[in-house]
Amino acid sequence: MNPLLTNFTQITATFLLYAFFAPFIEEFSKIFPLYYRHGETQRSILNLAIMVGLGFAIVELLEYVFLLGVPIIFRLSGLFFHSSSTAIAA
Repeated sequence: MNPLLTNFTQITATFLLYAFFAPFIEEFSKIFPLYYRHGETQRSILNLAIMVGLGFAIVELLEYVFLLGVPIIFRLSGLFFHSSSTAIAA
């Protein structure tokens, strides 16, 4: 098989994995526990959603800043984004 085609196939598979499957799994696993509502009020579900999103955002912020060396200013918007998107989905 042509090495250029093989390399293109590997790059395409990697792109699909990182761009489509990883975010889908992350966002689904973030919101999935909130579907088990055991008599909570809408306000408590909203508070739980904000806390779950904030927890994900803090872990992601720490991973990017300390493991990958990304400047913290670029990752601060994730704190708001994860919290608000989880609250909207809940």
